[in-house]
Amino acid sequence: MGVPNKLLTLVFVHKDSKVLLGMKKRGFGVNRWNGFGGKVQKGETIEEGAKSMGFTRSKGYRKVRGLNDDVIDREIVRAGEARLTTGLSQPYKETSRNDLSRCLEMLEESCLTVKHLTEIARIDFEFVGEEQILEVHVFKTDQFEGEPTETEEMRPKWFSVNDIPFKEMWPDDILWFPHLLNGTKFNGYFKFKGHDEIVDYTIKEVS
Repeated sequence: MGVPNKLLTLVFVHKDSKVLLGMKKRGFGVNRWNGFGGKVQKGETIEEGAKSMGFTRSKGYRKVRGLNDDVIDREIVRAGEARLTTGLSQPYKETSRNDLSRCLEMLEESCLTVKHLTEIARIDFEFVGEEQILEVHVFKTDQFEGEPTETEEMRPKWFSVNDIPFKEMWPDDILWFPHLLNGTKFNGYFKFKGHDEIVDYTIKEVS
């Protein structure tokens, strides 16, 4: 039996003729502009994962950053044995103020709250020498609240749709980004050797 796909989400925020990208500051894809997203957690639907990673949970992050110690302590007590709505993957047992802040910072990417998402694509990524396929579900939205803010994870910036920095993005992006911008739904497959060389790919529009 093969290795199951790793489910990931990627969200692109639009405003007028601009698209919001984030410069990845650490981890996979570091030093490249990309959308916002992450791994779909166990028990989440794909859309819930897209909304939560870096978006819906970021409301809690913005709130906590401005709280005084007493309020943070109340939040810790209130969480009790329950799972934190800010995104701890394990049951919440004993967490310090620093642990709470660190958890929020890890999940925070954009300081935006997304209201509605439209799924545009599923793109499967295969890497030579790796068994697991990365199954990425791509979404777009123009319904959001908040202002993009730099965090430890990402540095967001608005780009004109006519000035997308493809030379500083994953090399596959230039091949499918026009479909995203046009709202054309598609399925894609890309096979990489390392992180810079595409050895095979397909893009197929779907109705």
